[in-house]
Amino acid sequence: IISDIYQVDYYKNTFLQYVFNTDSKIYVIDRNGEPVDKFPLLVSSGITNGMLVVDYDSTRDYRYFVASKDGSIYGFQKDGTLLEGWSPKSGVGNIRFPIQHFNKENKDYLTALNDAGEMFFFKRNGEIRMDSIQFKEVFNSTFGVDLTEPQRIVTTNQRGKAFVLNFRRKVFKLGMNVGENKNMQFLFSDVLNNPRKDYIVLGQQELGIF
Repeated sequence: IISDIYQVDYYKNTFLQYVFNTDSKIYVIDRNGEPVDKFPLLVSSGITNGMLVVDYDSTRDYRYFVASKDGSIYGFQKDGTLLEGWSPKSGVGNIRFPIQHFNKENKDYLTALNDAGEMFFFKRNGEIRMDSIQFKEVFNSTFGVDLTEPQRIVTTNQRGKAFVLNFRRKVFKLGMNVGENKNMQFLFSDVLNNPRKDYIVLGQQELGIF
């Protein structure tokens, strides 16, 4: 298993099922460990990231998204049928981190970051929400999203430099100096229990919070 394990109400009857993926298949299993319907679903080109499960309107009509080794994103309806507009979404490169979904001003964003440091933004129907951003950096960790003001998307490269993107497509950089600033891992999360998220950076033997 290379993804989070999601609980879903597949049959809309309050009995929960579990959704996850390996490097080749998407699974939906019931509470007895038995596969649901036509799952597991084989992605023949292979899967490179943990899946995203989205329930856009809290209707339990789930959508599944994975990236594949052929440089595409595949989207599926709840029952495993390919989603229109995502069958597949090609040309996105190698994506190791889960695709993320957020809603800003009643607009859905499905956002992906590839190994070349390019970030993509799609609508729920697969159309482009806004043009991609070229960071041209190597990232060991996925990006974080903070929709409190000032709204921003943040990621940190291997050397501990944070790249902060606002929704006017402006990028500025912050130095997150921890230890020797090598092979840095990053998490964007709230440590101080206030509305804004904080920068958590892990070096080889040292942890810094900003």
